[in-house]
Amino acid sequence: MFIRTSKNLKALVIPDDNELALFPPTAMFANYKPGLSQLVRLECSIYAQSNISVSITEFLKAISTICTNIRKIYLSFISSNPSEELITSYSNIIKTQKKLRILRFSQVLGNTGKLITALEQKLFLEHLEFSNVDFSTISPSDIKVLAQCKNLRTLRFINCRGMTLEHCTSLLNYPLENLRELKLLSGSFDSNIVNFLVETWGSTLEKLHLDRIQTQVLSNIFINHCSNLKYLRVNVKDGDEFLLPFLSQSSLLYLTMISYYTTSFSYELGRNLPTSLKCLELKKFYLAPESFDKFLKNCKHLVKLEKLIIGTSSPLVDHYTSLREFIKSCKNLKIITFYYRDFFINDSVEERIKAVVKEITNLGVACMYYGYEDRSDDY
Repeated sequence: MFIRTSKNLKALVIPDDNELALFPPTAMFANYKPGLSQLVRLECSIYAQSNISVSITEFLKAISTICTNIRKIYLSFISSNPSEELITSYSNIIKTQKKLRILRFSQVLGNTGKLITALEQKLFLEHLEFSNVDFSTISPSDIKVLAQCKNLRTLRFINCRGMTLEHCTSLLNYPLENLRELKLLSGSFDSNIVNFLVETWGSTLEKLHLDRIQTQVLSNIFINHCSNLKYLRVNVKDGDEFLLPFLSQSSLLYLTMISYYTTSFSYELGRNLPTSLKCLELKKFYLAPESFDKFLKNCKHLVKLEKLIIGTSSPLVDHYTSLREFIKSCKNLKIITFYYRDFFINDSVEERIKAVVKEITNLGVACMYYGYEDRSDDY
């Protein structure tokens, strides 16, 4: 009744819910076009069993004819063996959209080649995300369709698997000239694949998210192909010094690094950070006070730094006193934020920290500290 009587409905969510078995038959929505024709956001998260409700599949078929101006689509199967009928319904919905801007596939593990080919001639598509997608079900010839998304600005692969160099080479002659952001977060991605994709699209990238830079080859690709990069988020582990040469000659504005830092690597990191940095975020930055102080002394060339975020183990007064001195050489610094793994702190230590924080604040810099539970991201 609600859909039949509503007008200009903008968003529709079809969740993974046992109550979908009670979904009304399509016949009940004979006059629902006024309610759905203005839809701009569709989210379907259906447990795609072979015995999926007939009412649901019929409803999805109707959407592909009634709704042709959807801007955002989020599709999830939550099944390793989705029905062919559901895949076809999803595919038809994608095909019929005239101004699709954002498309996200999540937990798509079945025969998904048909969904990829549905992207043909999607000239308005700007954001495409694959999350938990199995590319072994997609042929290299099908994935070439991505190159037809000429206005694609953001491309994300998160926890995907099954991608091969054959998939990558099929994209070699089809550059995405407007691509600005690439996210490759998946331990199952072979380093050769990461290298290939970054080299292929690196020249236009402004934002890049990676698991690790674990080879000198990738560092060289950064230097030779990623001169326009402004934002980099990457995991770093002991001995991963391949990134440092790129950092020293880059024009990065924002840098986020995640992992445990050895004292020696931290010193070198400080020396090689680019003077262009405006925001530096260091997660799991577990350094003793003396080492932390030496790191900051190696960062005094960061005269444009405006924001410093540090995730570390526990509150220490000496960290704040080192920062108080560091601020004097970084006149543009406006915000300092600490996130702590262990937030236990006795009253005496907290009072001393608060006293130094007040001094820092008096220097014109906002200084805050939180426990990890206060932030959704992993620190």
